[in-house]
Amino acid sequence: MKFGAVFMQLRFLLVAMCVWATSGLNSHAEFPLAYIGDPDARDLSLSPDGQQIAVLMTDFEFGIRQRRDWDVIEFRSAQTGKVTYKHDLEERVYYWVLWPFDDVLLAQTLKYSFSRGDTKTQLAITAINPTTSEELDLYIGPKGSWDKARDVPKISRISLERREIAIEIAGKRGTELRAVNVDTGASRTLDQGNPNTVRWELNGDLEPILRFDRGKRDNEERVYSKDSNGNWVLMQSFNVFENNFRPAGNVSTDNTMLVLHRPENAERSGLYVYDLSSNDYGDVAFENDTFDLTTVKRTKYGGKLLYVGWFADRLEREWFDDETEAIATMLEKALQPDDSWSILETSQSNKQWLLYVSSPRRPGSYMHFDMETKKLRTIAKTNPSLDEDALAPIKRIDYEAGDGLQLFGYFTTLTDNPSAPLIVMPHGGPVARDYATYDGFAQFLASKGYQVFQPQFRGGGGLGRTFEESGFGEWGKLMQTDIEDGVAKLIEDGLLAENAYRSIMGFSYGGYATLAGATLTPDKYMCAISINGVGDLPMMLASYDRNDPLDREAYDVWVKRIGDPETDMARIKSVSPRHNIDKLKAQVLLIHGDQDDIVNVQQSRAMYDTILAADKYAMYNEIEGAGHQLYNQTDRTDVLVLVDRFLRRCMPAK
Repeated sequence: MKFGAVFMQLRFLLVAMCVWATSGLNSHAEFPLAYIGDPDARDLSLSPDGQQIAVLMTDFEFGIRQRRDWDVIEFRSAQTGKVTYKHDLEERVYYWVLWPFDDVLLAQTLKYSFSRGDTKTQLAITAINPTTSEELDLYIGPKGSWDKARDVPKISRISLERREIAIEIAGKRGTELRAVNVDTGASRTLDQGNPNTVRWELNGDLEPILRFDRGKRDNEERVYSKDSNGNWVLMQSFNVFENNFRPAGNVSTDNTMLVLHRPENAERSGLYVYDLSSNDYGDVAFENDTFDLTTVKRTKYGGKLLYVGWFADRLEREWFDDETEAIATMLEKALQPDDSWSILETSQSNKQWLLYVSSPRRPGSYMHFDMETKKLRTIAKTNPSLDEDALAPIKRIDYEAGDGLQLFGYFTTLTDNPSAPLIVMPHGGPVARDYATYDGFAQFLASKGYQVFQPQFRGGGGLGRTFEESGFGEWGKLMQTDIEDGVAKLIEDGLLAENAYRSIMGFSYGGYATLAGATLTPDKYMCAISINGVGDLPMMLASYDRNDPLDREAYDVWVKRIGDPETDMARIKSVSPRHNIDKLKAQVLLIHGDQDDIVNVQQSRAMYDTILAADKYAMYNEIEGAGHQLYNQTDRTDVLVLVDRFLRRCMPAK
């Protein structure tokens, strides 16, 4: 049956569950929002002197967790972690905070006004004096209804000398880049983008040097640089889900800068010298010999490069200053061995750091580290309602594929019973990967008594071009058997009983791998859960307009990965789940956002109709307004509630 009206019931159920989740709860949480909801401490910023931290907190009505009232900005001492002052105004919701000057804290807020039963909102960037609490609106948008206030202005850069901030503001003509003085509110236009402009890279004088525009699809981004006449010229485009182009330093006198990127034909993403004039990549400043670089951290003031990082199991980094590296090595000894940590902000002296720390059993902690006193202090936790001791550890599983390729995966469980049912959870992308860090979906499933395995199959990301391209043409083939080889290793190591029940679940490409597992290896799985997944490969390839240049570019990428329907349609159909429904034995749950512009919702609609036509079991749920990534916590919660209800009937763990 089709459960199109289930969400009103689910949301009522969710509210009922959440009302009982009080702020004093410190037990093994049962409610989904504890695992995948928005964090309580949603944003933090370090004062320039490093002595205070502004913490943006969700304020809960009557002290009841997950029942949101308004927001509050807490000022906490970096030395004690105690709240020294609360900026708590009625009818305020904040998006972020930034502390650029000792006497000015910036906050992005949504202001409300009520008139004759009608609610109006205005987006604003407000300067707050942290001593007097006086406010000055540096930007205030037009009044609109709640659902219209979605384009949140962003800050590109700060000029200490001019006491200005550069703000990116979405408007009818496109995004405008504007400089605003934090003392007077006086503003000047720096650049006018178009409706596709998403951000700029600026120099220290707030002059735009790079512009980034989104392409026709969400996964494409385009980079523009200015020519000698001051006109923006397209330099290159890239797939943000598979690669990135991230400035890592300031522009030098010869018009070059350090960027984190994987140029065409390079094996891995590395730190390169990039010439803005010629669009050429020069020397490699640094690259890891195994992993793609994924992150770059610069100082908050001056933009000096601190480190570039990559994920092995946790975040590792290359430092560019010996003294700082020595301090970081000492800091690591104060953390747990499985902690993954990164610097969020630095003080003006660079002697104080604001850190984010997480691990499989630590959902996330914000910490302050003082280089001079050598003290590390927890300031706030993202999910204080979760008892970290009750969360499941992650075990890395190294194994060999059938053709000898070395692979690995992550095994999450709270039980020592190998007969407990297993949920295989292949990642999306497919050019993505999982890490040995906190995963709310895996932890929630483990809390219900399931064992969870996340295989890192060929074709995934983060391990270089060769590993990625080893998945070309292997959808439903070696990429799929890589998953099964990982499960076989669990059995070989005694972690999973050979007769233990199994199900498979995934998002996006993981949704395809889920449906492929259920149709190509039908005896392996009792239940299959596909979320925003692909069920019909020929339909997916046919959705691109090959006469459109942007569509053609995306089409060519997928042809390389899946196959050419003009010459290889029979093989493509042989690994397309919808064309193999006759083999299906598992019960299927399909979930799809109706605004998904990466995998069209018709994929799940057609899959559902075909399963029912074959007289087999399926449930289908569309999430109204949801896109591909399920950024909204309500959407994520809807998914987790649906998954939990389905599994309790299809493959109960307890």
